[in-house]
Amino acid sequence: MAPPDFSDRETVIDDPERPGPLFAQLRLGPHENFVYLVADPETRKAACIDPAFGVDRILSVLDRWDADLAHILHTHGHFDHVEGAPRLAEETGAAVRIHENDADALEDTGITVTRLEGGETLKTGGLPIEVHSTPGHTAGGLTYQVGHLLFTGDFLFCETAGRCDFPTGSKETMWASLQWFKKAFTDDHVICPGHDYGKTPRLRLGDAKKSNPALSHKAYEEFEKEWFLKAY
Repeated sequence: MAPPDFSDRETVIDDPERPGPLFAQLRLGPHENFVYLVADPETRKAACIDPAFGVDRILSVLDRWDADLAHILHTHGHFDHVEGAPRLAEETGAAVRIHENDADALEDTGITVTRLEGGETLKTGGLPIEVHSTPGHTAGGLTYQVGHLLFTGDFLFCETAGRCDFPTGSKETMWASLQWFKKAFTDDHVICPGHDYGKTPRLRLGDAKKSNPALSHKAYEEFEKEWFLKAY
């Protein structure tokens, strides 16, 4: 079987003959952000992950799909992942969700936020979205799982991991989260990162284990010296 082609920097998949959810990976804003949309093709209920920039573009995809936005999901609370939430919530009525440890970043804007802990399963129509706690980049880092897709935010990129020198970041916690991550998912799960920082915009976990030093180190003493823990 040929490997999946992940070469396009922006992808919208909504072929009615293709099994699985509707999917969009949008490269938006000045920081090479990836914003994601997933939707149940039957009910046309959708979720948006990390809307910070390009709200008009996000709304245009929802309109193309004739979809209603049910959830706005944040992987963490840094400004370049949450700035679009207030307007998107106002225009769609979607619920805004973020880990309780990062919730202040959104609550300070005055919008209503649902706090998550990790371990929840959300429903978007008939499409389940599993919520996993993956702290390290921030204390409230989350990964959202939709089938084989893993929306990792700034916790894990295709070729590196997120920096840990911002407030509430921790190298030790990042290491523990990465060890859990490698065991929790199969090689065929696909990393969908929060920024376009790699040669490819998405990557199979099995391939990342071979090429990404954040996943290949055997000991914390080697991992903690990595340059990227202070770079992104």
